[in-house]
Amino acid sequence: MVNISNRLQEINTLICSGLKAHKSLAYSSLLQIQQASIPDHISIDALAEFSRDSIHHIVSDTQDEDEEIAAQALKCLGFIIYHSSIVAAIPAKEANFIFKSLAELISRTRLKSVCNLGVWCISIQQLDSDILAVHFQSLLLAVTHALDNPYGSLSTTFEAIQVQVLFNYLYWSFHTFYYPTTIWDSLGYRLFYQVSSPD
Repeated sequence: MVNISNRLQEINTLICSGLKAHKSLAYSSLLQIQQASIPDHISIDALAEFSRDSIHHIVSDTQDEDEEIAAQALKCLGFIIYHSSIVAAIPAKEANFIFKSLAELISRTRLKSVCNLGVWCISIQQLDSDILAVHFQSLLLAVTHALDNPYGSLSTTFEAIQVQVLFNYLYWSFHTFYYPTTIWDSLGYRLFYQVSSPD
C-alpha cells in the first residue's frame, strides 16, 4: 500500500508539472497501475484516494492539443469513472466538471481517437445519474455529433450507440430525463441511418 501510494504521489506530481514529457510518462505509468489493480482492493483504495485529488487535472488534460496526452488522459479517466469504488470518491463538483468537459471535447475535437475515447467514457461511466441529468442536453448534442461520424470511424459510431442505449435505459427505468423532441428525433434518425447504412 505504501509503495503504490508513493508511486501515485509521484504520478500526481508529474501530471501537475505542466511538462508534456512528464505528463506522457505519468499517464503511461498510471494506466499500468490501473490495469494491474483490478483484482487488488488495496490498490483500488489507493487509486480512489489518488483520483479524488487528481481528477481535475486529468480531466483538464483530456483537452490537451497533444493527441497522445489527451488520449492517455481519457483512458485513465475511463477507468476512474467506471470502477464503482473509485467513482464513490469523486466529489459532485468534479463529476459535473467531467460531464461538461466530455460534452465540449466530443463536440469540438478534430482528433478521431479523442472523439472516440470521449464517447467511450460516457458510455461506460458509473457517475450519479442525477448529475448526468443536469448535463443531458449537452451530452445528447455531443453524441448526435459523434453519430454524424465526421471521421468515418465505426468504433465511434458503436460507442455513440452504447450511449444511446444507456440514455434509453435511464429514461424508461427512472424517467430521469426530459428529451427535447427535435434533438431526440434528430438523434433517432442518425442512429437509424448509421445502423442501416452499408458503409
